[in-house]
Amino acid sequence: MARGPQGKEPKLKGMSETYDVAIVGGGIAGVVALAAARRAGLEAIVLERQDRIGGLWRDLPAWQDIQISALDWTLGDLPIDGTTQPHILANIEAWVEQFDLADGIWVDTPVECARHAGTMWELDTPRGTVHSRHLIAATGAHNTPVIPALERTSSTVREFHSSALHGPQELVGRDVLVVGGGASAFDLLDLCFEHGARNITWAYRGLRWFMPTSKPKYVAGSVRGFAQLQNSGLTTAEQSTAIETDLRSRYAKYGVEEIMPTHPFDLEHDQLIPGRAAMVAGFDSIDCHQATVQSIANGTITLSDGHRFDADFLLWGTGYSVDLSYFDAERSRASRPLTRLRRAVVVSSAAWTPLISTSLASA
Repeated sequence: MARGPQGKEPKLKGMSETYDVAIVGGGIAGVVALAAARRAGLEAIVLERQDRIGGLWRDLPAWQDIQISALDWTLGDLPIDGTTQPHILANIEAWVEQFDLADGIWVDTPVECARHAGTMWELDTPRGTVHSRHLIAATGAHNTPVIPALERTSSTVREFHSSALHGPQELVGRDVLVVGGGASAFDLLDLCFEHGARNITWAYRGLRWFMPTSKPKYVAGSVRGFAQLQNSGLTTAEQSTAIETDLRSRYAKYGVEEIMPTHPFDLEHDQLIPGRAAMVAGFDSIDCHQATVQSIANGTITLSDGHRFDADFLLWGTGYSVDLSYFDAERSRASRPLTRLRRAVVVSSAAWTPLISTSLASA
């Protein structure tokens, strides 16, 4: 029998009975959704494919951290002791312990297919089919690391996605290529400086807005100023303009205009990414290329702009894709952008959580 993270056996309904809510995924979103559902008096169950809870935060390297301060991250009355992976995982486990959720979590229970059948959802698992009136997809927007396809010939370059670089100390004295133009790539560039990489090359196809700063991420990532802006009465477009004006002044102040995006900042599509202090301070020593990786032959990397160089490490800061292939109606469209999937999401009248309802089955 699948067990919860504390070793407790889940309370099982007969397969002919129906839950109010089935939650796919036992990461932070799934655990919080379960706590909220129980608080609302609903019969709920979490279905987690791994043997323990935590989702992405269970497997990430210890250096991975959140984009905001620990205080801003805190949910309810369970503060976290820090901002890195061990602290976040401990916080997720604390939710399970504090609210006695273990008996509502089935681990080692991957959902193989979820389909809507009339008035309820049917979720096929190796243990049988679970029936539920509502379904929450809590598998996250960061569940499948993306590594672009490229030509490799007898490659000796060591490659790591940002989600799998568990030994950044190995970068010391090495020649490193970082690929990507967003938060993950910024993190990897910071690591290169922190761990003494010899030469750093950066290749990016496009660039994301970020907030250049000399402060640590957990300080620069405070959302308090943004919250005040949201309460100012400005429209979303006006807020976007105000933020872009501030960001442009920061790019100029820190001398990183070379990597300022060409598109306007749009609050509905762009993240407020805090800067990486080491990356900003060492920017002049980074060999930047607006290009993609074309090929690797032995230890030589060729970029799409024709630049060729030797490297010891290639670090992929290319983000994640969203895998919703367990939805029967979504199997052929599982890679659709989240902005399009929004049309298939409705919000329940209950105050505690959004529910993916019947519209997803026909979207």
